Amino acid sequence: MIDLKGKNRPLADATKNKILVTLRHVLQEAKEQGIIDTNPASEIEMITERKKRREIFTPEEIKILFPESQNELMQIWLTKNWELFFRVETCCGLRPGEVSALTWEDFYPDLNGLVINKSVDNRTGEIKGIKSEKTGMSEKPAILTDYIVQELLRYKYEL
Repeated sequence: MIDLKGKNRPLADATKNKILVTLRHVLQEAKEQGIIDTNPASEIEMITERKKRREIFTPEEIKILFPESQNELMQIWLTKNWELFFRVETCCGLRPGEVSALTWEDFYPDLNGLVINKSVDNRTGEIKGIKSEKTGMSEKPAILTDYIVQELLRYKYEL
């Protein structure tokens, strides 16, 4: 199980743990039906999940992603819509589904911010609450730079 691969790369530890849990259930059922005497999978420890720390972009990486030249920007992002999507995501540390669910009603230019209160599920496309709802928060603030506020306003009025 340790060497299982998916799409030419090792399976995530969480996926391996799911396989192990399923195997435990199957063998437990076999034990209860008298097919086997013991459940050997119950003695196997869960695979330690690798926790990769998420790092922020360095200033050099930001300059590469968002060059000053409009021509270079459009070569990277193709449209103003995508440029602003990723600027907001990068600036505020938002999840892609949170940015995807934003509407103009969530934008407060006078406060340089956004109110995040919904998200698009990446599997179903369904609009749902934010992940913070599980901790009792139904919305959270996101603070924008002056530049992004001005670009969002310019984009909004060009539509």
